[in-house]
Amino acid sequence: MTTAEATSAAKRAIASLRACKDVPDVVTAEIDIVRGRGVVTGLNFRPLAPDDPRFPWHSCAQPILERVRFPVSDTAGRVRVRLSLR
Repeated sequence: MTTAEATSAAKRAIASLRACKDVPDVVTAEIDIVRGRGVVTGLNFRPLAPDDPRFPWHSCAQPILERVRFPVSDTAGRVRVRLSLR
């Protein structure tokens, strides 16, 4: 899967991400994708920290991004997508 394909799929989550409290204007997500399903491993160049009070938006953004269905590929991969929420 290419970064462009993953970004195109992830853009479907932008409206939901905007509702997350304290979410920044730009979200960069590292996502491991296997058979069209993604697992978020990092947000904005930091390890995922859903319980860290400094990043309350992580616990909101993670499940939103993990609900995205990505194109199915025979090989697993890690992608980094950048989403502008403005």
